[in-house]
Amino acid sequence: KGVFFIMTISINRPRYMTKDELKELSKNGHAIESHTWDHKNVRKYGPEDFENQLMKPKKTIEEITGRSAAYFAYPYGIWDENAIELLKKADFRLSFILSTKRDSANPLYTVRRMIVPGQWSTKGMMQAMKKTFELTDK
Repeated sequence: KGVFFIMTISINRPRYMTKDELKELSKNGHAIESHTWDHKNVRKYGPEDFENQLMKPKKTIEEITGRSAAYFAYPYGIWDENAIELLKKADFRLSFILSTKRDSANPLYTVRRMIVPGQWSTKGMMQAMKKTFELTDK
């Protein structure tokens, strides 16, 4: 099954998934999770962004799927300590970065991920995964 990180601003827009499609994916066992409202870099968050970028999208996803949204993918894969504290406050259990090393003090909030284009072969994906995850700390 897959994990879909959704910017909630994009729901029902042309060339993006609809609420019904997200609900169907969730019903079929896929995880529908948060990727903010509009992909704003977490390092640029002001006081109002906690509600607008984290809480409202989480609530929207939970209303669509009927399930808890517990995972978060940082826009651009960029994170900082302040973002981790905000995510904990919002009851996220895991959050995902891209190419940097995980934070050993907060490993559940700096889980490595990679973007997989649909045209990759299995062999190409495995090579990319090996290369990507060689950067993780041992």
